[in-house]
Amino acid sequence: MAQPLRLVIFDEDLEAAKSVVASLSTDGVVVYAASDLDEAHQLISLLQHDVLLVDVEKLICTPNYPLQTLRQAKPDLKIVGISRGQRGDTGLLLDMLGLDGYMHGPVTPEALIISLPEIADRYLMVSW
Repeated sequence: MAQPLRLVIFDEDLEAAKSVVASLSTDGVVVYAASDLDEAHQLISLLQHDVLLVDVEKLICTPNYPLQTLRQAKPDLKIVGISRGQRGDTGLLLDMLGLDGYMHGPVTPEALIISLPEIADRYLMVSW
């Protein structure tokens, strides 16, 4: 039996994170929200999460954002930036911020698969 897809949403605005949790929580997807870096790091390290969702605006405004620390906890962690608005600089964001994927609201399982196609088979396997 396939393992569920495990996601951590890292957003200092816990209410916003909980909203994303609600939109992504389906069969085959386990989602946790973390409002601080230590909590996100623990979830990724201990529970072996597959994907980290993080606010793109926060990444842009915080030059020393600790993505490398999170990647060290799990080298194959996929990091997807989320933007609440439309952005035209997707390619630049992916390169500049070291993201594996990018999506804008609303955050849905389908939008996540489009932004990170390598998880599609796993998600589809466990959600049927």
